[in-house]
Amino acid sequence: MATRRAPEGQWDFGAQYFHARDPRFRRQAAEWRARGLLAPWAARIANLRHGGYSPGTRDEQRLVGVPGMNVLARDLLAGIELRTLAKVGSLVRDAARRRLLDEDGALLGDADVVLVAVPPAQASPLVAASAALRARADGAWMQPCWTLLVRLAAPLALPLDAAHVGDSPLGWIACDDSRPGRGTQALHWVLHATAAWGRAPQEQEPDVGW
Repeated sequence: MATRRAPEGQWDFGAQYFHARDPRFRRQAAEWRARGLLAPWAARIANLRHGGYSPGTRDEQRLVGVPGMNVLARDLLAGIELRTLAKVGSLVRDAARRRLLDEDGALLGDADVVLVAVPPAQASPLVAASAALRARADGAWMQPCWTLLVRLAAPLALPLDAAHVGDSPLGWIACDDSRPGRGTQALHWVLHATAAWGRAPQEQEPDVGW
């Protein structure tokens, strides 16, 4: 749920949209829509393959945050104390509580329940006290997704707002301005590379040509 803002414009460069299927999540989505934080994205999504174009099929309703995807994360934090720039070094269970320590062993705080929402390699040492949880973290793997944010000098006259791309280093392209609450000139585009392409250069230096 990542949104990048710059003087040149705005791009949703993480999750492009989501569906609401579970009844509980549908209620939450309805509440967000009522408050203007969520809207359906009636995108013209196509399929591009070998230079050919075919229109995509209309499936479930695609939902996006307004004016950016990250607005929903900020809304969930309302009324919650947020601490940033504090790295948790270890997680220690003490009776029924969990103590969070920084890298020097200083106490950051304690809690009844801790949600670990970080990449597997970072989660593994935090859940080391549970063999089952650590095994799950060590067994998980992530796929890279290189993203290019583009601002065009002039809009493109295309019969699509987004597309799944086949047989290409790209897997997805989308016009961010086609989303509700964004721009209207079709200038801002997000291009996601495929995971297969991303695995090759992910360990290289930025100035290495591919």
